[in-house]
Amino acid sequence: MTLIGGLVLRRPARGGAHPLAMIFGVSLIVAGLLVAMLTLLSGGNSATPGKKPLIVLVGASLKPAFEAVAKSYREQYGVEIQAQYDASDNLLSSIKITHTGDLFLPAEELYINRARGEGLVKEVLAVAHTRPVIAVKKGNPKNIKDLNDLLRTDVSVGVASPAAAIGRLTKEAFERSGKTEEYNTRRKNTDSKFSELGKEPEVGNSIKLGAVDAGIIWDSSATRYPELEAISDTQLNSFDQQVSIGVLSTSSDATRALHFARYLTARDRGLPQFKAAGYRVDDGDQWAESPELSVFLGAMLRPAMTETLKQFAAREGLPPIKTVYNGCGILVGQMKVGARPDMYFACDTSFMNQVQDLFDKADVISSNEMVIVVQKGNPKGIKELKDLMKPGIKLGVGEERQCALGWLTKDVLDRTNLCEKIEKNIATRLTTGDMLIAAMPALDAVIVYKSNAMFIKDRFDVIPVDLPQHFAQQPVAVSKESKYRHLTERLLDAIRSSESQARFRENGFQWVYNPK
Repeated sequence: MTLIGGLVLRRPARGGAHPLAMIFGVSLIVAGLLVAMLTLLSGGNSATPGKKPLIVLVGASLKPAFEAVAKSYREQYGVEIQAQYDASDNLLSSIKITHTGDLFLPAEELYINRARGEGLVKEVLAVAHTRPVIAVKKGNPKNIKDLNDLLRTDVSVGVASPAAAIGRLTKEAFERSGKTEEYNTRRKNTDSKFSELGKEPEVGNSIKLGAVDAGIIWDSSATRYPELEAISDTQLNSFDQQVSIGVLSTSSDATRALHFARYLTARDRGLPQFKAAGYRVDDGDQWAESPELSVFLGAMLRPAMTETLKQFAAREGLPPIKTVYNGCGILVGQMKVGARPDMYFACDTSFMNQVQDLFDKADVISSNEMVIVVQKGNPKGIKELKDLMKPGIKLGVGEERQCALGWLTKDVLDRTNLCEKIEKNIATRLTTGDMLIAAMPALDAVIVYKSNAMFIKDRFDVIPVDLPQHFAQQPVAVSKESKYRHLTERLLDAIRSSESQARFRENGFQWVYNPK
């Protein structure tokens, strides 16, 4: 008689195990296998409890550098990195089919661009540069000098599959050099010494072992083989490649994925590992777990920018972005005496021009037109600018030395010869359009931007200013001195996005930015 889970099981008459006991035992075995499988899928016991591993699809040639960074990150943050290594084209196909993964790190930017174009990748962070070289045994026994020598019948050659980035570039290099026919003939001729070996590491290993005389590999890979030497070729030099890592749209935790991507591309964290592996690394950001960004913005931009800044900080895992909204004259004055925001978003190009030497080239994002706001029912009968010089009108305008609105108002009034005539009716000068709207109960009219007047039509009437020169354009630029230039450039991408465009339009701006 056997006792299992409170049940009494009588042994069968012929002495075999009881069927229920056998079922119970098999269940334990199956459960154990399931636990083992789940442990493997979760990246092992070293992962932080409650956190899934980050799945990163990595070009095979990048494995040595990537593994070093992943190990360092895991040790510091307890996050398991589950890497899948394969040819870049195969990885891209896998992303399209399975719709899984957090990050994509191919050996060539072409695959990142394809993924981005198909909506598979969102943020992209630059890592390093590499280019193809001809690899031969130390001493170059076959005296190979350039690409043409790889077509000699006395030279055995190994090439990577076209599914690998280096394999595709190898084929393209022969095509550009006018040797397409010879290349294809040697590849298809089974009696020739031309072998397709699969992934890029297989090419390097085959040369090292003497299975082939030469092959084309990345210059970064060549540094890891002391038995080989790299031969530079003019045709191959033109294929210098940017290596970038992209956050996949399928990521279930984009914030953690971005944290690792920032670590991998930080100048004092991941990039030294890539440099040690032979890559020419980019100038990454300084590492910070929670970098703080500061942005100066013209006051008019607040309604269009608030949500974009909030969402960007949340996705990147940043503390709230330090924002200073004010009249652009005031902001420019602060920068001229030493203030250095990571980004400046001006109300008008005239104010960006005054500090352009502190920033990268500016992108004009939007434009905003001037309007006249009057009391409900328009009791003073104001229909156009010249009506503002009527006797007894109390007018509010922007302070020309402190904000773009004031500067533009004066410019328009000067151009229409109304400045002196309207001057006597100006009752107040303020530094933002919002302040002018707030002052309306004591005024007959104010000149503000359309964005200032978008949500007040239940309380006031809005008169358009029908003149060609009544538009201000809003440029934005990244500081040359920012410690987090790459992070700030991603914020710039967020500002230029379609979601941001919709917010600007909803708040009365016209969208100007047009990527070339």
